[in-house]
Amino acid sequence: MNAVTEARDIVIVGGGPAGSAAAIQLARNGLAERTLLLDAATFPREKLCGGGVVRAAEHLLNYLDVHIDVPSVEIDTVRLVHRDGVHEQAGRAFRVVRREAFDHALLETARDLGVAVREGAPVRQAERMLGGVRLRTHDGDFFARIVIGPDGAHGVIRRMLVGPPVGPRMVAVEVLTPGVPSEEAT
Repeated sequence: MNAVTEARDIVIVGGGPAGSAAAIQLARNGLAERTLLLDAATFPREKLCGGGVVRAAEHLLNYLDVHIDVPSVEIDTVRLVHRDGVHEQAGRAFRVVRREAFDHALLETARDLGVAVREGAPVRQAERMLGGVRLRTHDGDFFARIVIGPDGAHGVIRRMLVGPPVGPRMVAVEVLTPGVPSEEAT
C-alpha cells in the first residue's frame, strides 16, 4: 500500500458548483485549513452540460456571500412541450452561463478563501479505513475523516463508497451546435 501523502479532516472530490460551494461554506465556517478539494480536471475546464443557474442557486450564492461575475443571459420564459401538452413558466426563470467560466470562478473563490485545491488529480480508488477514507490519485494517497463526493451520480465516490444507484434514473443531454439556426429561424 502507498503511504498517505496528505491527511485532511475533510476532502471534497469534485470541484464543480456543488463541490466548490461546499468548500466555500466550510471556509466561511473556519475550516479552510482542514479542507482539501480534489478534481480530475484542470480549470477552466470544458463542461458539456446545461449552464442554467436557477433562482434557488442565486439565493444560495448570496447566502455564501459569493458574487460570480461572468457573462450570462436571462431567461424569462420556459416552454416545455411534451406528449401531454405544453407547460409554460414566465418570469425570470433562470440565467444561462458558460459553465467553464462559472465553475472556474467558484473554484477560485474557494481557493481565495484558503481551501487547498488540487487540480488534475483524479481519484482512482476510494476505500474505507479505520477512522476515515483513503483516496488514491496518481499524485499520492490522501486520507480524510470526512469525504464529500459531489462528483456526480456515477462518480468514483458514489461507485466505491455508496454503491450503484437504485431505482429509475433520468439522463439529460445537451448538444452544442454553433451556427445552426433554430427551427423558428428557418
